[in-house]
Amino acid sequence: MRQIIALGGGGFSMEPENPLLDLYILKQAKKESPKI
Repeated sequence: MRQIIALGGGGFSMEPENPLLDLYILKQAKKESPKI
């Protein structure tokens, strides 16, 4: 099953001190080195 994750404003890795959202998105790819 495919999944679309939409981000509004800012973009990926805009909060380096709080990477929880980035880590969640990367984990969903289920690849060692996903292309974003």
